[in-house]
Amino acid sequence: MPFHIFRVRTGRGRERRRSLFSARSIFANFFLLTLYVQDVLGYSALKTGVTFVATAGTAVVAAGVAQALTTRFGPKPIIAIGLAHYSRRG
Repeated sequence: MPFHIFRVRTGRGRERRRSLFSARSIFANFFLLTLYVQDVLGYSALKTGVTFVATAGTAVVAAGVAQALTTRFGPKPIIAIGLAHYSRRG
């Protein structure tokens, strides 16, 4: 990675704003999801935590599989499969 890109002031500011927005979105997502799982579904705090660990683990495994498939077949077929799967669920 070329480190000279961090010297560009506009790029750093833009990346900081994106990072801040992403962090806020993730925090809000977990906060509201925790409230939903505990209050609506009636899970205990421990069961909620285990559920979140399982969710994060699944995301890590799926990202690894997607990376391997994208390297082998290219991005277009993998995106098409993902979109087809998502549209079938919705």
